[in-house]
Order: sequence, then structure tokens, then C-alpha cells
Amino acid sequence: MDEINSIDRLKDGTTEAFYDLDLSAKNITNLSTPNYKAQRRGSFSDEYNNTQRLMHPSKLSVSDNPSDIAIDGQGFFTVQDEDGKILLTRRLNIGQNKEGCLTSNDKLICPLKKLPLNFSRFKVNQKGELYGVSQSDGQPVKVGELLVVNFPGADKLDFDGEYYRPNKEAGLPLKVCLGETSQSKLRQGMIEVSNVNLPIEIARFKQTNERIGLLRGMLQNLSQNQNQRVGELGQLL
Repeated sequence: MDEINSIDRLKDGTTEAFYDLDLSAKNITNLSTPNYKAQRRGSFSDEYNNTQRLMHPSKLSVSDNPSDIAIDGQGFFTVQDEDGKILLTRRLNIGQNKEGCLTSNDKLICPLKKLPLNFSRFKVNQKGELYGVSQSDGQPVKVGELLVVNFPGADKLDFDGEYYRPNKEAGLPLKVCLGETSQSKLRQGMIEVSNVNLPIEIARFKQTNERIGLLRGMLQNLSQNQNQRVGELGQLL
């Protein structure tokens, strides 16, 4: 019975190790993906496949596109898809549709605001104040403010590979204070790079691979011992 329990524990440990290996592989693969957040297996769950995201902000990089707006610090922009569902993102590519509403990659930026169509481009300062540059005289006119929110359990937000989605586990959204003296501010013409630490991920990948090899060896030995005992018992009978 003890051997059976040991085999079961080794099988569970091997399954967990393969899951860890898969997460490290995903992290390494997404090293160059803007805004990507590294993943880990949750430490305080009975389910081995409980994934936790490391939501700490990463470095910002110049994007050469003035339409790109990044968050320097904590928080998310809110946008709305074609079905009216709220999505969360760490990056905007600000534009305007034919109705005059602010958009980001064909998603409506929340809170919804309809603006005149006489702007040639938009400017955003660190406080999130949004200015439209008039086509007539080239002067910036304040047209609103961009909203940034955060969640008590931001690491528990659902993620579909591009956008985050609110859920009960993450809690209720809280407005983030923006500005030069605040912990979060907006940066125009920049994007956030992945927060994956490549040397750490490579080390974790190698260690997990070694752990899988060790567990497989132990499992093979126990299985062989168990088969041998079954065979000896059969001869006695």
C-alpha cells in the first residue's frame, strides 16, 4: 500500500513538473510579446494547474507610434468589444471611428465619449488628460481624460492572450490616480515590454527538466519493484 501511495505521489509530482515546464516554455516564447506577464503555478491551491500571473509592471520602450499609450505603473485601460463586454488592457492604440468615438484597435475606449471629427491627432499627458489637435489651427484642445483602473486581485483576472477580463476573484475596480507624483502615469508613444526575466526562466526550465528526469527514474524503480513483488507472490500461489 505504501508503494502504491508513493507511485501516486510521484505521478502527481511529474504532472505538476510538466505543467511548470509548459509555463516556463510559454514565458520564454512570449519574451518579445508587448505587455505579456509571466506565469507561475499557484502556490496555495490543491489544483496543480492553478495559474498565477506576475503582474508587476515592466520597462517601457519607444514605439515610434504616437498613437500608442502605455501605463507606467499599475492599472488597466478599459475598452468595450462589439458585444458591449468590458475588456482590460495595458496598452491603447488611440484613434477615432466615423461616429467620433475614441477607439483602440477597433474597441471602444471607456468611458464612451463622442468627439468632433476635426482633430488631426491626439496628445495625452502623464495625468491622462486627452487633447485633440485641431485641424484648423493646430492648437491642442482638451477633450477629456483617459480612465485607468486596478483590481485588488489583479493577478486573478481572466486573460485570453490579448485582453484581461474582470471576474469575481479579482474584486471590484478602483480608479487609479495618475500624474507626475503618482505611482502610475501615462506615456505616449511607448509600449510596455514583457516582464519575463529570461535568465530566471531558462534556469527554471532546466531545473524542472532535471526534476522530471529524477521523478521518472524514481517512478520506474518503484514500478519495477512492485512488478517483481507481484511476480514473486504469483509464484508462491
